[in-house]
Amino acid sequence: MNNTWILDVLTDLKTFTSMNGLKALENELDCTHRVASAELDALNKRPILGSKTEHRGR
Repeated sequence: MNNTWILDVLTDLKTFTSMNGLKALENELDCTHRVASAELDALNKRPILGSKTEHRGR
């Protein structure tokens, strides 16, 4: 499953904040982008709960 669209949305928001002088929000979005990227990387390394590829019975 491709969830990287959320990174595109965060990038768009950051561009808007930069263009409009919203420095504090721009800095928060930088942090949010890093967290989202790390969590999506971790998510891609394990099965998504509820998906057809979910592992059953360990």
